[in-house]
Amino acid sequence: MRCPFLYREDFDLKKRIVMTDLAIFAMMILLVSCQNADLNKCLDSNKTSNEIKHLADPQFDTDEYLERYDHDNGWARSGNVACITNNTLYFMPPIYGNYILYADLASGISGPLCGKPECFHMDESCSAYVYGYAEGMTSYDNHLYWGERRIFQPVEIYSMEYDGTNRQKVKELDYNLNQHVNVNYDMFFHRGYIYVGGGVSEVSEGQPYCGALVYTVSLNRDEEEIIILDKDFPAETEVRVQMLAWRNDIYIVLYTWKDSVDHLSLYRWDSKTRELHELYDEDISFWVFKAWVTDTGILFSSSGNSVIYQYDFAAEQLALLFDFNEKGSIGGTFFFAENQMIGWYLDENHIPAIQINDFEGNELFNSDLNAKEYIKFGEAVHFLGASDSAIYFYWIYSGGKRAVVKIPFDGGGEVQELWYGYSE
Repeated sequence: MRCPFLYREDFDLKKRIVMTDLAIFAMMILLVSCQNADLNKCLDSNKTSNEIKHLADPQFDTDEYLERYDHDNGWARSGNVACITNNTLYFMPPIYGNYILYADLASGISGPLCGKPECFHMDESCSAYVYGYAEGMTSYDNHLYWGERRIFQPVEIYSMEYDGTNRQKVKELDYNLNQHVNVNYDMFFHRGYIYVGGGVSEVSEGQPYCGALVYTVSLNRDEEEIIILDKDFPAETEVRVQMLAWRNDIYIVLYTWKDSVDHLSLYRWDSKTRELHELYDEDISFWVFKAWVTDTGILFSSSGNSVIYQYDFAAEQLALLFDFNEKGSIGGTFFFAENQMIGWYLDENHIPAIQINDFEGNELFNSDLNAKEYIKFGEAVHFLGASDSAIYFYWIYSGGKRAVVKIPFDGGGEVQELWYGYSE
């Protein structure tokens, strides 16, 4: 089922005539106002003004990184609920309850993020309680923000202070749009807007349907949702969508596979002009696992294969950038953080190890992990994120134990357990 278009151009003749007259009148005013100035400069100024009006705030008209308002691509990714701010890690582990948790990195204290001193953290009255999953939980505008998806209900957006107080419902997202996005649901908050994307898999009129949908909506203003990308695929196509923020551009990584054919499409959404540009659309020879955007291109890692590819903006080409298999890693998988390619792999003795390289390929860290418990009982690893001094993982053990761990770069492979619990 295709989502409805939000903009229509089915104007009748009279409306077209009126709009043409208004456009001519506006141009006359513009020319008169420019009679004593350089015309080209005036036209450029007017164009810039029209572009800025699409931004949520004039302060966002910059190519500089805005820590308070820009999405951090290293955290709050699809399937990963975690962010770090003010020396505190906020997270919601998969397969463990329905509560947002915190770990104070200075004191070592951890627990549910609830500011009610009398709360037992047992039900929905707890400020840390989340129905389902805290989609896109992140630090934005000096608050925590996240979305909650409920069955057959609109997605609700919430905010809360860092100390677990003043929890508020900010807005609801369009129900009809959100019910379509049901594969690798992705959400983030960036420069005054909420971005939502993912794959679509459903049955329409008795026939299976696959697709990809990405849209945006203002966080604080009462505006309609804007569909950025709405694309159909043949039935039984596997679809993965990843969104990346870079200043006033949003990059969309659309990876599909069907009948052993891998395909990659890349798009750039200009939030100032609200225009979508296709950058790349070709079959590829690797399975896209994670992506990361820089000012020169987009990096890609491949699951179970220690290779890094790059799409170069200037050359408009996709090519192999690094092949770390020569180091002897077995089934290495690379994640991304700021100027960091973080490889989780097994060494020649099948001991888990971490390898970190910068984006130039220089090795920053390479060490076996002092993780006897994980070696014996570990089942799975989820990468949460990284700072400039440590990496953070969510580990799953056999027997039901789950733990959030920190691996400092200067610790020689030491693993610090920040929190642990048991699945219900």
